[in-house]
Amino acid sequence: MIFSIRFLQAAKEKLQILKQYRRSILLIIVVLAFVKEASIYSDTSRNAFMPESKSQPVVALTFDDGPHPGYSDKIVEILDRAGINATFFIVGEMVKKYPELLKKEFLSGNEIGNHTYTDTRITAIEGNKAEEEIEKTQALIKKITGRKSVLLRPPGGHYNGIIVDIARKLGYQIVLWDLNSNDIVALPAWDIYKNIVSQVKDEDIVVFHDGISSTLDALPSIITKLKSRGFQFVTISELEKIKKARFYADARH
Repeated sequence: MIFSIRFLQAAKEKLQILKQYRRSILLIIVVLAFVKEASIYSDTSRNAFMPESKSQPVVALTFDDGPHPGYSDKIVEILDRAGINATFFIVGEMVKKYPELLKKEFLSGNEIGNHTYTDTRITAIEGNKAEEEIEKTQALIKKITGRKSVLLRPPGGHYNGIIVDIARKLGYQIVLWDLNSNDIVALPAWDIYKNIVSQVKDEDIVVFHDGISSTLDALPSIITKLKSRGFQFVTISELEKIKKARFYADARH
């Protein structure tokens, strides 16, 4: 009986200690998770960094609908001169015609995403056809780059529950955008420039379109202006890593 009372008292004391240090234990768990994430997402690309502070803004430039001869290669050259990378959401039938352009985009360190095979609104076709659109493009990406794409941008940003299920089944993350350059409506370069520099925010995903002359004209000035504001340019996958790092950093405070 005395043993039982002592045992209960000891257990009660330990429980009180655990409650007292519960916050510290949770903090340790969060820090360990952050360390694990940092090791998993370590990168050796030219954009490899893990800014945690909101004072160091980041932006992800993306280009849809390519590759286009005379445009994709020039976009890559502009990015190379600036020492930055972007994400290209490519169309399968265009890759079929110009595989060397996709290879150039990839070998320059840019990220490759899937924009379907025919750039069709996949919510307007049957599910099996939509899946075929994605898989045909995936096969080309894998053949040319040796890597599987994990990013899907449905044309026009149109998707529904069926497309979400297909993306999940095929191992894709659906990626839309925060800021639209509106270059697709053939705006002059100055208007494209103003659209971006007047609205861009930290962690924004910006969408441009391949195959548009005014985009080529506006892009160098956009990059120069954002650099002067301290923006770092990242790919979509790098942006996701940075968001996670910032989340864990906030949890430590």
